[in-house]
Amino acid sequence: MQISIRNRVLLGFALPIALFVGFTLWLSGQLAGVRQSMHSVSEHSVVYALLATEVDKNVVQIQQFLSDVSATQGKDGLDDGFEKAKENFDALNASLTRFEKHFVEMGDAEAVKRIQEIKANAAGYYAAGQTMATAYVTGGANAGNKLMPGFDGASEKLQAALVPFVQSQVEQMRGDLGAAEEKTSQIGQTALLIVVVASVLAALVAVVVTGSITRPLARALATAKDVASGQLDRSIEADG
Repeated sequence: MQISIRNRVLLGFALPIALFVGFTLWLSGQLAGVRQSMHSVSEHSVVYALLATEVDKNVVQIQQFLSDVSATQGKDGLDDGFEKAKENFDALNASLTRFEKHFVEMGDAEAVKRIQEIKANAAGYYAAGQTMATAYVTGGANAGNKLMPGFDGASEKLQAALVPFVQSQVEQMRGDLGAAEEKTSQIGQTALLIVVVASVLAALVAVVVTGSITRPLARALATAKDVASGQLDRSIEADG
């Protein structure tokens, strides 16, 4: 099929433009996916990983404040540890309730069960600590020392349930961030490959289109020279 020079030139310009538009649309779609993935990570994985570490901190603070009360036996006005321990327990309970609601919304029954177990252990841990610290304040070291093993046992039971939970949340965040990073890397590699292939293809089209224009012109010029030299039987064939 004969293609006019005008259409050949248009084709030479149109193909690279079409490749560029297609690449832009593809890249926009991929970047939108990455943004959605990062939004999900920031709204869920990172938030709940930080919340899990805050839960762990609350547990440590409860033990610290109640231990301080026990050590001082609340003398000289040093009994504010009860209030501070309660503040941390309330914060702990609120965080665990938030986790529970999150897992219910996700439909993760196993995670809900784990959180409920941690909440129960946390309540027992706080109650044992309060009882121990109160015994130290009201009955002295002898009374408090008798309750120390119970508090230590409640602490160990809570930590046994809490530590793997906190670790799982942190690992979830790391995994999601790693997946997002890997996806970004794959997009970069694919984009580079597309650019290289598109550049080679555009160059080949340019060569073909240029050749399809210059070759007929070269033949026409040669024929014109022959006619100018007196070979009047020669005819010039030109593309439309």
